[in-house]
Amino acid sequence: MKSGHEETVERLPEYLEGSLSDDLRDSVESHIMDCQECWAELSFIAELRKIEVPDPGVLFWQTLPRKVSWQVKEQRKKRFSLKSLFFGPLPAAALIAIVFLAVVTFNLTKEKKSPGGDPFFKDPLMVEAIDDSGIEETDVPLITDQIAANEIYTSDEDPVEYSYHKEFASLSSDELDRVYEAFKREPSTGG
Repeated sequence: MKSGHEETVERLPEYLEGSLSDDLRDSVESHIMDCQECWAELSFIAELRKIEVPDPGVLFWQTLPRKVSWQVKEQRKKRFSLKSLFFGPLPAAALIAIVFLAVVTFNLTKEKKSPGGDPFFKDPLMVEAIDDSGIEETDVPLITDQIAANEIYTSDEDPVEYSYHKEFASLSSDELDRVYEAFKREPSTGG
């Protein structure tokens, strides 16, 4: 019975010890005669067996279990784990960012729903335009016709503190529509 190459390589140490049965020993010897690679392997194992290794001593054998357990712990630290996935610095930063965005989004939606906000900016994406296509120049009276050339316009109010422009700018689109409708109903007397 002949052995395969791999089986022979595995049996080489037992062959050197002389612990193989007669049939197995004969098959290993016949394979070694034909295979140069196995012959070189057998020579290498025989040389290694000749080298005497000194006993490392009692201290080595006593500290070996601690060294092995330390090495195992170090390998586990370097290895990827689900614990590091969920409790590492990157997931913690992502969780903080998500909570921050949720709070900001909640506050923004709360401000949009609250009626106490700035009336001019109720919905910044919604713009209503006044249709002035039906208005002609004759419909708008000129104030300059009623003011004399030498008359100076003066106001008791301080122009820096109070401005009609600011007041009109603070009106919402609904309020501007009501003002426009009121002007349309007024008789066109001007001023």
